[in-house]
Amino acid sequence: TKYILICPYSINEIVNYIEKLRYQDEIYLSYNYIITEIGEVFCIVPENEVSYPTSSIKLDFSSISIGVFVSNKSDKLEERVEESLKELLKYLCKKDALNSKNIKVEYDIFSTRNFSHYIDNYYELERIKPI
Repeated sequence: TKYILICPYSINEIVNYIEKLRYQDEIYLSYNYIITEIGEVFCIVPENEVSYPTSSIKLDFSSISIGVFVSNKSDKLEERVEESLKELLKYLCKKDALNSKNIKVEYDIFSTRNFSHYIDNYYELERIKPI
C-alpha cells in the first residue's frame, strides 16, 4: 500500500544533520518533498526514487515523504506551511488516487511525540487531510 508520510523538522534538526553529513557516510537526509518555513514546496527526491524516511521504516517503496517545517517553539504548523501542506496532499492524493487513510505522520509509525499538537488534537490533522 502506498502512503504519504508527514515528517516534522526544525531548523536545528536540519543544521545538525548537515553537520553530521559532512563527516559521516551513514547519515542520510532526504524527503521527496519539503515545505519551508515560508510555505515553499520543493521536490528534493523524485517520486520514482525512494526517500530515506520511507525506506528506513519499510513502507511500500512507492510511498512519499514530506518534511514540513515546525518552529522550535511549537510543533503547530504556521498558517502558510499548513496551507502548502494541504495543497500538496490534495495534489498527491488526486494524482495517485489515495485518500486520507493513506496519509500518516511519524507518530503513526514510530509512536514518537513529534507533531504532538496534531497528535493531541487529531481533528486538526484530519482537517489538513483531503476528503
